[in-house]
Amino acid sequence: FPDKRGVILLAEELIAFENALSGELGSKARDIIFEEGRKYGSRLVSQFSVETVPTKAVLNASEILKATGWGICKFDFDESIVKLSLSDSPLNPKIETRGSFLDGMLQGITEKILGHNLRILDVSFDPQKNSLNYSLSRYD
Repeated sequence: FPDKRGVILLAEELIAFENALSGELGSKARDIIFEEGRKYGSRLVSQFSVETVPTKAVLNASEILKATGWGICKFDFDESIVKLSLSDSPLNPKIETRGSFLDGMLQGITEKILGHNLRILDVSFDPQKNSLNYSLSRYD
């Protein structure tokens, strides 16, 4: 990162950390984990994107996710729905990701690129493509 240090954290360790917090603190922990992921995603894009060129921000976000080991991300922007696919993610698709750090991070990245609040409508897994698929919509 231009002026920050990064660390390597195994996906399994992050999941174990999230599960331990949720086990101890319940749904409040999930809310905090998600929100911190959302802020993290927004800050990631802020480090690398050029605000006036959304296409550049999308490319930067995709490269960031790939370089940091989260997977290969593709965005599809529609008028009202954003579809995002994350293939080759280190997360086990059988694990419930709803409300996770990853969910928050992807939402934060997309919100920063588009410049408005979003909400996740759906998360699914496509085993043929080894892809986590997200649908997000504008939330005012």
